[in-house]
Amino acid sequence: MFKAIDLSETTDYISENDPAINKAESNIPLYQSTGDQSHLVLDGEPTIFVLGVIASREYTNIQDKHISTNIADPNKTTVAPFGMSREMVMYGLKEVKNAEGFKLSTIGGNPSRVADRSLDQLQAWGVIEELGNRLMNLNTLGDAEKKQ
Repeated sequence: MFKAIDLSETTDYISENDPAINKAESNIPLYQSTGDQSHLVLDGEPTIFVLGVIASREYTNIQDKHISTNIADPNKTTVAPFGMSREMVMYGLKEVKNAEGFKLSTIGGNPSRVADRSLDQLQAWGVIEELGNRLMNLNTLGDAEKKQ
């Protein structure tokens, strides 16, 4: 059975590189594949990235910009993964909690998006690709219960 999407739905995500994660005690591969925070052992308070649904219009625009398909020869399909991840974060990151000295800046509009100066900070932390990959998963495949 199909389920309706909720454009206001969000999910909390902790970067696998967060200093609060005890990597020796955590099951990072299982966390990466499921997003289930119970697989993490924390030694402190992590930064929480609140990720949300990207409207289909924006999601399609992102794909069209960064994926070039060659119908005659599918082996010549090209993907620009970093640009795609950056735009996924630009439209899918809704909030950042517990990041000392950081406040997420957005630019209004329909839809609003993360401002470049915030993206610069996320880039410095090295989390854009990871967050972008998680957003691609959430916005295409969804969680297991959404697939049923």
